[in-house]
Amino acid sequence: MRVTPIPKRLGKEVDPPFPLRRIPAAEPAPNKGARYPAKGPAAMRDPRDPRLPSSTPGAPVRRVVALLLATAALGGVAGAQPPNDYCPWAIPITDGYNGLFSNVGASPLNTLPMGCSLSNSAVWFVYQPGSSGTRNFSTCGTGGSLGDTVIQVLNGTALYCAGPIPLACNDDACGTLRSSVTVNVTSLSIYFIRVAGGGFFSQGTFGIMVTGPQPPNNECVGAIEVFGGEIYSNRFATNSGSVAAFCNLSYNSDVWFKWVATCTGYATFSTCQDPPLTVPYDPLPNTVIQVLSGTCGSLVGIGQNCNDDACGSNGLKSRITVPVTAGTTYFIRVAEWGSTPTYGEFTLGIDCCPGSFTSIPTGCGATATLFASGTPCPGGAVSYSYAGTTDPPLIWIGLPTSIPLCPPASCVLGASQLVVLATGGIDAAVPNDPALSGLTLAVQAAEFATSGGCGPPFFGVDFTVSNTIVTTIG
Repeated sequence: MRVTPIPKRLGKEVDPPFPLRRIPAAEPAPNKGARYPAKGPAAMRDPRDPRLPSSTPGAPVRRVVALLLATAALGGVAGAQPPNDYCPWAIPITDGYNGLFSNVGASPLNTLPMGCSLSNSAVWFVYQPGSSGTRNFSTCGTGGSLGDTVIQVLNGTALYCAGPIPLACNDDACGTLRSSVTVNVTSLSIYFIRVAGGGFFSQGTFGIMVTGPQPPNNECVGAIEVFGGEIYSNRFATNSGSVAAFCNLSYNSDVWFKWVATCTGYATFSTCQDPPLTVPYDPLPNTVIQVLSGTCGSLVGIGQNCNDDACGSNGLKSRITVPVTAGTTYFIRVAEWGSTPTYGEFTLGIDCCPGSFTSIPTGCGATATLFASGTPCPGGAVSYSYAGTTDPPLIWIGLPTSIPLCPPASCVLGASQLVVLATGGIDAAVPNDPALSGLTLAVQAAEFATSGGCGPPFFGVDFTVSNTIVTTIG
């Protein structure tokens, strides 16, 4: 049945969001001759009922209720009701930054019975911690248009929405009208967070930041020793202020590790493998990684010591390979990419490969030098370059050998010629096959029409040869 309209607002008549009982004019008023009852069905009488005198006790309160109902209805016209207006539809939040959210369109009657401040238009969130300890829930510095918030935390483990138990609330914190509250939590328990506008009719957008105790390896001095393959977390870490930027990469919430090299060669550090998808693991989605040597007070990057994306199908994860020396301590720094605090778990893989390049002085004459670079390990890549000549030299790959070419000249054939190429350089991928570990190859180059090497009496043409690079696959 349509109720009598509430007074016109903005030129329109609006109905309250739930029906009020209007007593027909022909129906005798309850308790006729007595004061209008403060309780009972008649308490929900239409505030405009002519039989309710303005002097009747409770009339001002009912007028306020009518005004609130009208405002709620108008709020519904201005914006849709948020999905988490009530507890059963609470929105899940996690550690770190969450948002932006909105209480626009929420009923102004959704107040927080927390006893800490006047509030309105409350909305619901639910949180399940992965570990026990303290948690801080804050709207401070989280952006959005709602300038004045009130926040409440409730324990919903026992009865869920049927009877969550209030734990704490806060109105103004962090020097603003935003809110922040800290409570103790138990791993995997259910907690509800209600955020409301402060005062009357405060609606807008806001974020929620969930933080806890900083991890012990939040800074370099607390670096955790690692051995490879373990699962770690950056939960509640902050940005390290003791070292330079992450190779100019945008990063947040970095944590520190230290590793003592188990070989001389090349070490690969990787976050490519996600942790198992089991509670409480929540994979860190987009990592960056850095490797440094030295001490925490004087760290030095190693080669291209940072990496962002390098993991194929898991391309937002990171992998980096650097040269290492057995027994030396190296520091590994892992963070989430971007400037917004983001937390999660990751696997830190470490593979030490004793691959090597060794230069053998087999050259003779006025020839250039052959250089090698890369990672001589299964799954790595190697490069050989020969510069300093106007004509393309020959480069060949074979097994190590040592055959004098034209005594008394110092020209020595240091590599058998299994593959010969007329080029100034070679780039090659090493197959990711562990059976290749320990394989040794030799690479050498020759340059023609140059003096100081072998002359025409030996091979009919002047030529020189380069040093030999003996490559051992780690």
